[in-house]
Amino acid sequence: MNLSDIKTESTLGPSGHAFRNVRQEQAARKLAEVTPLLTETLTHHWSTGQGTRVRHILWSLYSCSHLVNLGDACSGLDANLAEAVGTAIHARLSYGPEVEPLLGEILRVSGEFARFDREEAGYELTNSCAKAGHNVHWKVRTAKACGRCVPCIFRRASLHVADLDDEVYGNDVLAGKEDEFEDFYALLGLIRRNPDDAEIARALLSNGRLPIAKLDEFVEVERRMIEEVRSWLSAKASKAIKKYARIK
Repeated sequence: MNLSDIKTESTLGPSGHAFRNVRQEQAARKLAEVTPLLTETLTHHWSTGQGTRVRHILWSLYSCSHLVNLGDACSGLDANLAEAVGTAIHARLSYGPEVEPLLGEILRVSGEFARFDREEAGYELTNSCAKAGHNVHWKVRTAKACGRCVPCIFRRASLHVADLDDEVYGNDVLAGKEDEFEDFYALLGLIRRNPDDAEIARALLSNGRLPIAKLDEFVEVERRMIEEVRSWLSAKASKAIKKYARIK
C-alpha cells in the first residue's frame, strides 16, 4: 500500500472542509518523505537508545497500545528522528485507522514483525517507563527504562511474579536511598500501611469519579498490585527496605 492510495474527501466543499483535506494530504506526503529514515533506523539501529524509542513509538501508533507517552515522544531523539516521529504521529492523527497499513509496512520492511515473532513472551518489546529517554541522571544510561518511576516499579513487581524480573534499568530502586527515589518510598508507605478494602475504596472515590457498580473490581486491582509489590520486595529487597515497609 502506498500513501497515494489513501483517499481524502472532495475538496469542493466548504473552505474548512477543503483546508482539512489539504492538511491530510500534506501529512501523507511528509510521512512518505520520512519513511526511509524510520525504516533505516528500525532496520539497523533498533537496539540502540534512539532505535528503541522509535520502535516503541511506531508500535504505539500502529497498535494503539500505550508503550510510550506520546506527549514527550521525541525526547532523547536527534533532530532528524524527532521530526520524522512527529510526522508519523501527525499522519496517524490525521488519517486514523487508514494510516495503519503504512505504519505496518515500515514495521514489516524493517524486520520489526519478524523480531516480534521471535520473542517468545513478547514483553521485551514493551516499555512501561513514564520517563524513557530522560537518561541524564541514570546510572545505566544504555537502559531502556528509568527504573524509578511508579510504572517501572509496577512492571518489576509483575515480572517478578512471572519469574521474569531480570531487565536492566537506569536506576535500581532496591539499591538506593529514600532521598533518591521518592516515588518508591511513597509506595513503600502504602505497603507499610496495608489498607483494607474499605480504605482502598474510599481513596479511589476521593481521587476521581468511578462507576460504583465496578468499584469492587478497581479495589481488587489495587489489592493485587499491593500483593505483587509485597511479594517482589519480600524476595529481593534489603533488610532495611523490608523493615521500612514492615515486611517480615
